[in-house]
Amino acid sequence: MLKGLKGEIMISQRFNLFYAGYTASLPSLFFSKQKIKESFHSLDNSKVDASMNSYFSDLEDEKVEYLTHLTSALSLAKTFEFEDFDIPNSSADYFKWFDEYVHVFEDKFPMGRMEHYYFLYARKLAELVKDLELIKTYIDLQILLKGEFDYSKNIENSILDSEYIVFKLMAPAALLSGEPRQGCFNNLYMQLASEIGRFKDFKNKELSPVDLINLKQTVDDLKVIIINGFKKCIDTLNKLSEE
Repeated sequence: MLKGLKGEIMISQRFNLFYAGYTASLPSLFFSKQKIKESFHSLDNSKVDASMNSYFSDLEDEKVEYLTHLTSALSLAKTFEFEDFDIPNSSADYFKWFDEYVHVFEDKFPMGRMEHYYFLYARKLAELVKDLELIKTYIDLQILLKGEFDYSKNIENSILDSEYIVFKLMAPAALLSGEPRQGCFNNLYMQLASEIGRFKDFKNKELSPVDLINLKQTVDDLKVIIINGFKKCIDTLNKLSEE
């Protein structure tokens, strides 16, 4: 453990903190998509509205998955004696809920404690998944709406957000991998840092249809790295907690 970090870590807390950060943050993708869909209802454009309803037709199916994540996040919060949380139903409720959820965890586990970084690392991974998926969503809308709306700025902003998240993972990855047999955290960061460099080919330029297809492939490649890396880290923490 690096000098300056204080407090012994209960082995079982590592898994719970990591999983709590991930399951609380991952629903941000569903609620972000919900906000995008809702933004079209005020346009009074039946053609656009019909296109949006068709594109987001599976959003209600996704809601089941994200409610499961939220239920897990609430259950994990109770293991740390955080009781006063209800399941949010709207995008506005969720983002307020998430801020409160993060606050209580970070209040109990501030930056001076190693526990803080298990929670932080996992929620940043989930946030990265959200931003990557939003890139694909904005690309789809750019193509679907055939120039009626320009999502190039949204795409660029989500790329920049993704790059910044990977940068922010560097320090917690090093700290967590400094613990015995936890090299998975830094291994995942190194893979992401290498792969995210591919985004440079899509910045500061007008993206052609071929560029958009290639960008979606880059996003999918990054998501595979995240999912596989997350599984390795969660499996590692689970095994350590059982020893």
